[in-house]
Amino acid sequence: MKSQANSKPKILVVDDELDNLDLLYRTFYRDYKVLKASSGPAALDLLAQEGDVSVNLSST
Repeated sequence: MKSQANSKPKILVVDDELDNLDLLYRTFYRDYKVLKASSGPAALDLLAQEGDVSVNLSST
């Protein structure tokens, strides 16, 4: 039996401002498994570990 966290779609949020990462996490964590990365390389590492994600949100 899958846990609820494992059955949620994954969202990857990438931002170098920690306040933005926290805001996006709090916005989406109830419905999605939110993965946070503070840089492009960190995001690529998460993708390698986690596999597919449903949505990728990033800012410039």
